[in-house]
Amino acid sequence: QGVIWMAVKPVTLKDVAQKAGVSITTVSHVINKTRYVSPSATELVEEAIKELNYVHNLAARTLKKRKSNVIGIMMSGMSNPYFLEILQGIESVLKEKGYLMILGNAGDQLTDQEKQINVFSSWGVDGIITYGQGYQMIREKYDMSNCPIVCIETLGGDAVDSVIMDARQVVYESITDMIKSGYREIGCIYGIADAVTTIERIEGYKEALRDNKITVREEYIRCGESTLAAGYRETNWFLDNTGLKALFVGNNMMTLGCAKALSERKVDIPSRLALLGYDDDPWRDTAQVPISSIRPPLYEMGKKATQLLLRRINNPEKKYEVIKLFPELIKRKSY
Repeated sequence: QGVIWMAVKPVTLKDVAQKAGVSITTVSHVINKTRYVSPSATELVEEAIKELNYVHNLAARTLKKRKSNVIGIMMSGMSNPYFLEILQGIESVLKEKGYLMILGNAGDQLTDQEKQINVFSSWGVDGIITYGQGYQMIREKYDMSNCPIVCIETLGGDAVDSVIMDARQVVYESITDMIKSGYREIGCIYGIADAVTTIERIEGYKEALRDNKITVREEYIRCGESTLAAGYRETNWFLDNTGLKALFVGNNMMTLGCAKALSERKVDIPSRLALLGYDDDPWRDTAQVPISSIRPPLYEMGKKATQLLLRRINNPEKKYEVIKLFPELIKRKSY
């Protein structure tokens, strides 16, 4: 026998209002939180919504008001806990202000970002927060979205708000602290070679060595590709090919790979190898030897970026801003 398909009429605001015994206007205010509604009426509306399985038509509201209350978030490496804390900061502001967010994974290719921007545009997002260098590399594509943009961890330019981190200075101060603790030869495992954040961290590392009259040896500066596997690989290279007594690792995933290699080879920290990492996951404080880390204010970075974006949405003519945040050294027992 054939299957008979029956069209199901979508539930409307009018249906919800009749079920709850209130006006359509009251239902709208409850859903959009645009005006005070008494607790008893709110409860009736919410019960009606649940019973009727009403789904608010976001697309229709967007067409009517020219505003979606949706923000697009473009991140890269979504599996990295680093980005989770930024997202938590973003969400804390959006939730308070009644906005939703949709996430886009930038991936490894610019075409991935371009496709994701198309998705944002199809949703009619009110603004985009983007992490990394994607905006500079495909600026025209971002600008075609015709909505405000905020860049995180990189400068977007004269016509974009940005939230950046002063990584160079804190790396300089942290490496200087290692040197004052008695370590003269310090290796470095850095992340993605052409990333602005990587370049700043390497500059801070090199400058600290030079200012303390220590020769910068390029062979001791190795690319860890911002991954656990490469951090593990490069740590083993240092152990096999050098007699270095200290190591600076430029992000959380590489530090985890480094710790894995040291644990497998039973390398004692810090008597055999002192260790300093960038980023500060909770596991570092609970490791057998707690690992010293440079902690960036990621949650605050997400909050600041979102506040900038919402201010830009509500006041398009305001002066563009660059907010600079400062990480801190969390010194533990690894050097």
